[in-house]
Amino acid sequence: MRRLPVSLISLSLVVAACGGATESETTGAAASDEESPVLTSTTIPAQEVETGSVTTHVVSGGETGGGECTITVTGGVEDTIVHAQSVFTFTSDHWTSEEDLRELVEFMGEDNVGGSYEEMVERGEPIVGWFLYNCVDPDDPSSGVIVYATNETGPDQFPMGPGTYEVSGGLFDAVGPVATVVSNFGVSAEEQFDPVPGSGELVISRWDTETLEGTIAFDGIESFAEGEPREINVMVEFTVICSPQFHSACG
Repeated sequence: MRRLPVSLISLSLVVAACGGATESETTGAAASDEESPVLTSTTIPAQEVETGSVTTHVVSGGETGGGECTITVTGGVEDTIVHAQSVFTFTSDHWTSEEDLRELVEFMGEDNVGGSYEEMVERGEPIVGWFLYNCVDPDDPSSGVIVYATNETGPDQFPMGPGTYEVSGGLFDAVGPVATVVSNFGVSAEEQFDPVPGSGELVISRWDTETLEGTIAFDGIESFAEGEPREINVMVEFTVICSPQFHSACG
C-alpha cells in the first residue's frame, strides 16, 4: 500500500503517538479504554512579538521533546514562526523500535500494508517512512512546514546520518524521484504554498539516535490563489531530540 499525500499528516501523528508507547500504552485494538495512549497533543500557548513589519510567532511552554524549529518566510508572506518539538514533529522507522513497527503492521493489517513485517523489510519498504518531519502548530497541523521522503525512496537512499536531498515537489508529488523529499508551507488550511520543483533542498547536518539537526529551504508558490498567486521563500532551521517520550529507538 502506498502512502497517500492527503493522509500523511494523520498517519504520521498516529504513528508518532504509537512510537513512544510502552507495553501498557499500545495503540488501537490492543489498548483498553482505561489504557489509552498517554502521548497526546499538549496545550502550548503562543506568543506574538512585533519585530518591525514581521510578526514572530513563538510557541513555548508545555511538555515538549526539547527541540524546536524556526520558519522564516519572505516574499509574498513575511513571517517568522518558532515551534517547540511535540509528539507531531518527527516520525521515522530509524527512530522506531522493531517491536513497535511489528505492532503497527499488525494494527494496520497485512492485507492493507501489502505483506508481513519481514516481507516489507525484504522489499526495502518503510513501515511508516524514512523521514516524516512536521514543523507545525500542534493545535493546527495545516499551519507550518511538512517534509517527507518520496514513496519510492529506499533505506539505502535515505539512511540515518548527514545528507542533502533535493525538494522535488509538493505533497501531491509523493511518487517523485527517489532520494528526494516533498514539502509544503501552510499559513492556514486555506493558504497553502507548494515548492517550486528543484528550487530547494533538505540538508541534514546531524542525524543519529540522539539528535536530528538541519535546514530546509525552497521557493514556494500559492496553491489555491483566486488571483495572482503569491511567491515566497521558505527557510526552516530545526533540531529534534530523540526522546523516549515520542520515539522508541533512541540511543
